[in-house]
Amino acid sequence: MKLLVLVLMLGALAACPNYATLQEADTLPAGATKFGVGATGTYYKFRAIDGSIDTFKVPALNFWYRRGLTDVLEGHVSVWIPFGGSAGLKYQVTGNRQTAGFSFSFGIDLGALQITTTGDNDEESTTTIVDTYVPLYFGFRTGPGFAVYGSPKLILRTGFGEGETTFSQLAGGTAGIALGEKTTLHLEGTLMYDLDVEAPAAQVGVGVAF
Repeated sequence: MKLLVLVLMLGALAACPNYATLQEADTLPAGATKFGVGATGTYYKFRAIDGSIDTFKVPALNFWYRRGLTDVLEGHVSVWIPFGGSAGLKYQVTGNRQTAGFSFSFGIDLGALQITTTGDNDEESTTTIVDTYVPLYFGFRTGPGFAVYGSPKLILRTGFGEGETTFSQLAGGTAGIALGEKTTLHLEGTLMYDLDVEAPAAQVGVGVAF
């Protein structure tokens, strides 16, 4: 409860970008679904519309839903608090959830959030962010209940606020493990580099999918 109160208090100050993957390289079979809940901690710097740069260290609660549209195509949505959300698709090129070996998929996601910063004159500036994620998914599975995965990704970021529009990019990736078949524990870490503020962004995450 204390963590939830802290997260909601932080949510009034700044939203948190979500770099987490929290899924293996394999898509779900057609008609199969997974719901997940997790927690992340994120460190990042952000340039507001007014040009100021603030540093944030933000915990977040994550909720996500995945559904197999076909045996090789999956749709997914996620929401995180402080509030943000994303939705996307993933297409599997090789591998599957039931067979040991390598897997490869690629996808696209769109995310949205708001970030509020305070400038040198103590005036608040709110920026609406639209992120376009272009991830690749690589994995190795020893069986249905264990997989390691990595997801290099490029994020194209568009900011709107104060009557202006800005553009930036982030590049990096996620590495993690998935334990369990029906109920799956995810442990992962993400490191990105923000080409706009010329600084790294880092995130650690843990989640359980059912």
